[in-house]
Amino acid sequence: MMLAYLPANKRTYLSLSGARRSEGEDMLEIRTVAADRGATKRDDVIETYIAFISDDRQSISDSIYAGRINL
Repeated sequence: MMLAYLPANKRTYLSLSGARRSEGEDMLEIRTVAADRGATKRDDVIETYIAFISDDRQSISDSIYAGRINL
């Protein structure tokens, strides 16, 4: 699972099922907006989180804060 949160506009983007861990990378598409439904704040940071699940779906990790991305 990959999750990106844009706190300025309270927007969340997520992917519940992504690439296999053995691939070593995945991509989450995020479209930032300058104003959304009357909001005047501009997205300038993205908070990111990841989590993993086993192939048999029996083990799930806690979510892990992956860091802040400054735009």
